[in-house]
Amino acid sequence: LHDLIIADQAALGLKSKVFLRSGPLSLQGVNFVNSVSLHGMEGLHAQITSLNFSDSTSTELVLHAGICVKNPSSISVTGLGDFKFALFHQAAFMGNMSLPNASLAVTGTGQSDSACRELGNGY
Repeated sequence: LHDLIIADQAALGLKSKVFLRSGPLSLQGVNFVNSVSLHGMEGLHAQITSLNFSDSTSTELVLHAGICVKNPSSISVTGLGDFKFALFHQAAFMGNMSLPNASLAVTGTGQSDSACRELGNGY
């Protein structure tokens, strides 16, 4: 998984034993071994496209950020759930951050939103 996220190319090994019965055809315990090379995610580089603090109050800092993540691979990841982060600056706790319903749904050949398309190919 590490190579798939960090590298330009990642090789996945597939190994299985096939048991199939369909009409007169029967395959029992046939080994299947193959390797697939996939374009990796190249580290998932990100760029901030917008910052908005307008929902902040005198007691709470609320930041809405537009972030484009470059995914040149053909792999999408959905259903990651909510990400929660603790923010620190110079070892001092600054607050919590959440990213609700996280996903990486756009692949290198997919269509992203206009703010991301302006950053170039793959965003």
